Amino acid sequence: MAFKTHQELPHWKNSVTVFSRALEVDPDNFMAHTNLGQALERRGDIKNARNHYQEGVRLNPTYPVALNNLGGVMAQNREFDSAIYNFNKALAREPNSYVYRYNLALALYESGNKILGLIQWLDLLKQNPRYVQAQNSVRFVLDRDFDAICQLGQKTKLDDVLKLRALLYKVSLSNLDAQIDRVEACLRE
Repeated sequence: MAFKTHQELPHWKNSVTVFSRALEVDPDNFMAHTNLGQALERRGDIKNARNHYQEGVRLNPTYPVALNNLGGVMAQNREFDSAIYNFNKALAREPNSYVYRYNLALALYESGNKILGLIQWLDLLKQNPRYVQAQNSVRFVLDRDFDAICQLGQKTKLDDVLKLRALLYKVSLSNLDAQIDRVEACLRE
């Protein structure tokens, strides 16, 4: 056993070689594709990372990690519809994942669906009030895009505005009470 391990050591120098080797042994290993994609993405090789995420999803279309990671590289490429689709599929498998919900919110927001993105962040904060990334995103949106949110709110489906109002009441963030009151007032108009 020790000899075999010694023979294999050159293959295990880093994550890329580990998971590349795993795929040589089993090309249909969806987890190895996903993990190789993550290693490649960390190196900045987004194109090849995306290919491995896509292969991981092809091999196991319900694996939420691969769906989320594929959504992430699609969002980086501003392919928001596809990113949102993948984040939603990941959330369908793991509805309590803060990371997947945060990523969905960010993709919605960046795609121009600012109110829907804000709703997702507020939903996340309702589940976990201490999720710092979501707190910071809500603060940023309410500080930077207050007027845009109000204008969009007046043009958005009533159901979305009502949900946003309800969430604004339920989520209390320090130093945001004034901004939340301003958003609530503008949505009443």
